[in-house]
Amino acid sequence: MKKTGEPTEIIIDDIDESSDQGNDLVEPDLEVLIFQLGSEYFALDISHIEEIRIPATVTPIPRAKPFVLGIITLRGILFPVIDLGLFFAMKAVERTVDSRIIVFDRHDEMIGFLVDQVIGVRRMFREKIRSINEATNIDREFYGGVFDFNDTFCAYLDLDKILESPHLEKFYREREQA
Repeated sequence: MKKTGEPTEIIIDDIDESSDQGNDLVEPDLEVLIFQLGSEYFALDISHIEEIRIPATVTPIPRAKPFVLGIITLRGILFPVIDLGLFFAMKAVERTVDSRIIVFDRHDEMIGFLVDQVIGVRRMFREKIRSINEATNIDREFYGGVFDFNDTFCAYLDLDKILESPHLEKFYREREQA
């Protein structure tokens, strides 16, 4: 990971994966944001992304779970920022010039995910996402499948499963009681 210099430019991968079915060209039916946690690639549907931010000062929340970095504000709305690496029981995200906070607005709740690097947006077909074989050694709790990316695979995450996880439900419940 870079520690100094210019941030990496976000790339929109407008790949031509069109298929010819009859005389009609079929366009990709999914756009995903690809990002990194450590050396692993992950993707989320972009439809609920509010914005991608350079990490700002995060106000810590006393007695919060270790993956809850704190809260920030966007256009007057306070919302939590989650270290997605710690949330997935991986290494904590190291803040560098490439680190970003991906802000989601889902079910009228905003949340930010701190990630190591945003790679870009990729247009693709949902059918390219394969289910994760149960024989693999991957915790499938938050995964919607995997797809090929840069000679490896990219884990397609299910945002609803992440937001409905017991860890975040407990966080929101405690926040409402405070």
